[in-house]
Amino acid sequence: MDQWRAALAEAVGPNGQLIVNLIPEVEFIIGKQPPVPDLPPRDAQNRFQLVFRRFLCAFARSEHPLALFLDDLQWLDAATLELLERLITDPDVRHLMLVGAYRDNEVSSSHPLLRTLEAIRKAGAQVQEIVLEPLELDDISGFVADGHPLQGGARAALSGTGV
Repeated sequence: MDQWRAALAEAVGPNGQLIVNLIPEVEFIIGKQPPVPDLPPRDAQNRFQLVFRRFLCAFARSEHPLALFLDDLQWLDAATLELLERLITDPDVRHLMLVGAYRDNEVSSSHPLLRTLEAIRKAGAQVQEIVLEPLELDDISGFVADGHPLQGGARAALSGTGV
């Protein structure tokens, strides 16, 4: 624990409260943090991005790469999309794999997420897209059948459309 405490404290420096505000449980590891000074909005955003990048890099190392799964990317705001773009394209961020999921039926060709993905590609980052098709009724039935046995020997039957 002391090793993690030291690594995280070094990574966040005097701005640890920014991470504690995002992930309150981090305070149990790095302790109570001093308040961070107010900055103009753009400077505050840049400071947060730097501290968050350093925080992630404390975990994402060659001896233990880090994989993060982010769901519902279609709902991300502009600041979060910018943060993701900077994380993915920053040459100092290594040993990190971001896996994101979004509903393509909620993303038009002009959606900010698609513009961010294009910017990431243009920056030379590796992007792999996998399109998942809806599950068929037989797939869901098999999934349920492979799951936990039902109480009292009952069997489940699935029917309907739009599954």
